[in-house]
Amino acid sequence: MPLNIDWQQILLHLLNFAILAFILYMLLYSPIKKYMAKRKAMYEDMQKETQDKLQQAEDAKLEYQKQLDSVEQQTALMRKQAESEIATYKQAQMEEAKATADKLVAQAKKTANTEKQKILSSASKEIKELVTTATEKIATKSTSQSVDEFLDEIERSKKVEKAG
Repeated sequence: MPLNIDWQQILLHLLNFAILAFILYMLLYSPIKKYMAKRKAMYEDMQKETQDKLQQAEDAKLEYQKQLDSVEQQTALMRKQAESEIATYKQAQMEEAKATADKLVAQAKKTANTEKQKILSSASKEIKELVTTATEKIATKSTSQSVDEFLDEIERSKKVEKAG
């Protein structure tokens, strides 16, 4: 044996190394490789689920945006209708107030005319009494003095008529 090498020992060591490598492959490498494949599949599934949930969220967001736009349109339409109703109601109230005001003005005019007639009637009665009194005084007093007083009485009665 040159260099003191025993080929049988080398072959036995190689066989032991092969058996050890096979056992290590079966006990360590294979399970770790399976575990890593499962883990990779799990993360891929999680990524897919996340993408699906993100897509669903975006779809829901679009749907909600459509609903929000629809609600805004309905709100604007309802606001326009309410404004129209308010304008109609306001117009009706204005017309009713105008009619009431016209009635009040007509009633006030009627009352004023009635009061005017009463005042004129009263003034006419007073004038008649004054004329009667003046006539009596004229008849009883002297002519020149009576005429002056009569004229003064007429002027006073005209002033009363103008004032009434």
